[in-house]
Amino acid sequence: MTEAEKAKAEKEAAEKQAKEASTAANARVIRAEAKVQALAAGIKADRLDYALRMLDLSSVEVDDNGEPDVKAIKTAVDALLSDVPELKAADGSGKGGSDFSGGGDSKALTEEEIMKMTPDEMAKRMPEIEQFYAARRQKK
Repeated sequence: MTEAEKAKAEKEAAEKQAKEASTAANARVIRAEAKVQALAAGIKADRLDYALRMLDLSSVEVDDNGEPDVKAIKTAVDALLSDVPELKAADGSGKGGSDFSGGGDSKALTEEEIMKMTPDEMAKRMPEIEQFYAARRQKK
């Protein structure tokens, strides 16, 4: 193998690895936003993982700034709730007012922390999570 062929093979391998990493990162961003939108739409926290597996997110794109297509995710969540309304918490059983007081943590959330949260934690901290993603969208 000549030096040129070797360099070309290394370049192709690096490009493939970078593309795979980008695809994986995009999937994590889409899933995180899907969690936020699902909880905001009223999907029960204890059914969140099930709902996420049922969502068709195959058409959701991530833009050049790393932001997922929120409208497409909301559309997917709405379609799921239309098909399986049992996933949604009954009216009146959702949290409100002082239930969202948060907790002792006053530091800003990170996407990594959000990804590690359990569905119950996400439900309790939904206002903070929504604020985090709203701030990211405004930075564009």
